Amino acid sequence: MYKSWQDNLHVALFHQEITENPAKRIEVGTETNAGGYKKMTKLTHKQMKEIALSKPGVKKAYDALKEEFDLFEAMIKARLEAGKTQEDVAKDMKTSTSVVGRLETGGGAHKHSPTYESLRRYANAVNCNLRIVFEPRAKGVFSLKKAHRKEKVTGSGR
Repeated sequence: MYKSWQDNLHVALFHQEITENPAKRIEVGTETNAGGYKKMTKLTHKQMKEIALSKPGVKKAYDALKEEFDLFEAMIKARLEAGKTQEDVAKDMKTSTSVVGRLETGGGAHKHSPTYESLRRYANAVNCNLRIVFEPRAKGVFSLKKAHRKEKVTGSGR
């Protein structure tokens, strides 16, 4: 089992890349034995992660999902710290174990966004308070969209 949901994403993206481009398998995961036959070498998770994140497209996709995976990781951590199984949480929420599993994984193949009420019920089931915070970005971070809006409003620019 992998250490976090981010690790699972690395594996999935890496697997997709080598499945779509078989030549990559030879480049990163095979060696030739004494008889001249190619054999798969085992890559460690760390090696797969490093290879996957060295690809700009994979890194961009990974970074785009960071906050989402941080939420799933926090949910699972809270459940484990409460000493509860998914079945325990499901009973407390008066729902099924599969619903709890979807909450903790973002819906799997059929991605869905949980409602605030579902997250609140989950938090209660694991003896936590739910708090959603909007944190200001660091000053000086340039946003092209923000600059474009300002330009339209003030008429400055051209």
